[in-house]
Formats: sequence, C-alpha cells, structure tokens
Amino acid sequence: LLKKLLKIPLVVDFRDSWETSLEEKAPTFLHRWLQKKLERKILDNADSVITVNQQIQTLLQNRYPKVLSTAVITNGFDEDDFTGFNEEKTGYFTIGYLGTFNRINDPTPFFQALSELFQEITEFKNQVKFVQIGMSLDFNLPELIKKYDIGNIVELKGYLTHKESLKHLTSASILLLTTTDSPGAEALTTGKIFEYFRAGKPILGILPPSGV
Repeated sequence: LLKKLLKIPLVVDFRDSWETSLEEKAPTFLHRWLQKKLERKILDNADSVITVNQQIQTLLQNRYPKVLSTAVITNGFDEDDFTGFNEEKTGYFTIGYLGTFNRINDPTPFFQALSELFQEITEFKNQVKFVQIGMSLDFNLPELIKKYDIGNIVELKGYLTHKESLKHLTSASILLLTTTDSPGAEALTTGKIFEYFRAGKPILGILPPSGV
C-alpha cells in the first residue's frame, strides 16, 4: 500500500522463513492459507528481496520464480561492542549461553546430558558452571534444573544489557548453541552465532545436521 501511495520501491527483508517459521504456527488451515496468500501478495509487489541466509533465499526462489532480485545479507557483530571490558577468569569450566530458551532453543537435551555426565564423572560437578544470560519463554527452567539435579552449577543471570552479556560471553570456557529438529529449523540463523564466533570460544552445538 505504501509503495503504491508513495510510488517508491519496496524491499522485503526475511529474517526468518515465513512459510517454515516456528515462531507462529498457523492454528488452522484457513490461517495457513491466508498467510500463504499474504506472502505471495507481498512478494509479487516487491522490487527486491533480502534474506538472512542462502537457505531462505533458495526456498523463496523455488516457490516464487518471478522474484528474481534477491540478496543474502547475514547477521553479524559490531567490533565496538567488544571493547571496554576484560575477560574474567572464574576458576570454573564455564559453559555460557546467550539468549532465550524457547521451543526453538530447547535446553532439555543439554541439561539431560550434563546430568548424565555428572553421574559418570562425579568430581566434574565441582568444576563446572552453566551461565545463561536471557529469558525462558516455553520452559519452566527452575523445574527442569531440579529434575536433572543441576541446581548447584546453574546461574540464571536473566536479562542483561548487551555490553554485560558480551562480558559474560567472552569469559566463558565454551559456548552453547542449541536449536530444535522441528520442520523449518534448518533455515534458522541465530543472531548470537556471529558474536559467538567473535568471542573465539569453542562452540557446543546441538543442531539439525542439515541446518544452516
């Protein structure tokens, strides 16, 4: 509508795949049909399309062959965000996670594996800390932590400023990256991965094998 009223080009930026988005499951067939119609309407009127990764670009090109003008612009990190603080040593083997736990980023397999590891190597429980910076939307974290008996090694920092988050990120020994194997997860590019790369730490990935 704005394109027609103002007579200016329309560029559509897909941060996630609309069709396979796990954030908003269509509750009925009618909702799904309407979303597909709306996506087609928008793309038919788009002068150019930007996607966050090649998987989404290919998916759109296959579904809408007439959409020829596309470009991939990935997420990234800002070098200036990593200045003004020093890496802190905690004395523990610290596993860090930056972000929200939800049905897309499921902590359960990691918590289960950690619990099993403690049973196999009991002394490791006194040497490790798991630090999460962020929220939990689809899980009762205190309940999960109690279930797997890992309460004494978990620190839930909650929501922090970006600067404070990166300070914890760079102080970790290893960084956790977890998604789900639900349909569509292979096209997800998390924003955190680029800051993980910049932090230069090993990454423990629990991810779909064919994912981006």
